Amino acid sequence: MKISLLNLNNWFMYGGKHTYMRQLYSSLVDNGVDVDMFSYANPKGSKRIKKLELNQNYFDRYDLIHIIGFWKTETFRFMREVEKKKINIPFDKIVITIHDPNDYNKDIIEFLSSFKEALFIFIRSSVLRHVKSNSLKRKVFIKHPYKRVCNEDLRGVRVVSTARVTYRKKIEIILEAKCGIEVWTGRVDRRYNWLKLFKYYKNGIFDYPLYMGEWDDATEVYPGCCALVDLTVMKDDGGGSQYTFLEAIDFGLDLILHKGWSISNDDDFKAGVYIENANELKKQVRRSKVRFLKGEGINESYERILSGHNHLKIGKEYLETFQEFLNNKRSFIDRKNLVFQLRA
Repeated sequence: MKISLLNLNNWFMYGGKHTYMRQLYSSLVDNGVDVDMFSYANPKGSKRIKKLELNQNYFDRYDLIHIIGFWKTETFRFMREVEKKKINIPFDKIVITIHDPNDYNKDIIEFLSSFKEALFIFIRSSVLRHVKSNSLKRKVFIKHPYKRVCNEDLRGVRVVSTARVTYRKKIEIILEAKCGIEVWTGRVDRRYNWLKLFKYYKNGIFDYPLYMGEWDDATEVYPGCCALVDLTVMKDDGGGSQYTFLEAIDFGLDLILHKGWSISNDDDFKAGVYIENANELKKQVRRSKVRFLKGEGINESYERILSGHNHLKIGKEYLETFQEFLNNKRSFIDRKNLVFQLRA
């Protein structure tokens, strides 16, 4: 089987979708599959990911095309080019991953519902449960794969945040707490910084003494740390698909999360501790440091969580799902109808 992983997200180099693409690539390749990675946007900083040259040959030469991430603007531009070049998309060999509620909002539902012959993979059970529409007929929940990178105890006394500096990440609580949390980020939302963080420092996050700038790899950040602070609050979010969490527990870090984060009964990270304000954050940061300094061990539940995302096991599950999907092909969907739906 020859597979293409395709990213239509315009924020390509940041966030979980980029990490998911790299991890899924590793899990499929390590299971002996021929895989190529493409980005519709310019994939800066990556040698393995190619810039997509959109033509009919691209769709014809792969057995399966897996759309990893998408954003309305990039997706609309992609489909306009498909229409202009008169490309027929074989929708019965298209797989689309739904990551979080942002992938299934009112602006994109009409577009997704046009892929009636496609297979939709949800990597968060909580998001699948909140899909009210029956328009996505072929949908399945599969955990995302994670290939471990740490095989020893590298913990230290540092505490870090690796979330983007933007809305719903509640970075203002970290700045208010002033308890020695390093802030590493993939992106700074300038409007959020101006509206929320200027009251703490003249130039917001850029004047925060422990602002460390951008990061690309967990091995740059997590060695020498004892806790990860992630105060993200997103409605209907949650579950084991937070790659930053998996990376953090791979390094044995405590998880300090926000109480507003929606956790369902079958989600992985109920072992984390939850805070709501700066005072509670200070206390939990202190407790994590004391735990480490006392020589307390790594949370015993982490091994179970990580084994549940084993990249070889999950990669095999993806392959079996792909094969079952391809063995039940149906007819193409009219290209013009798809573009009409997208414009609506």
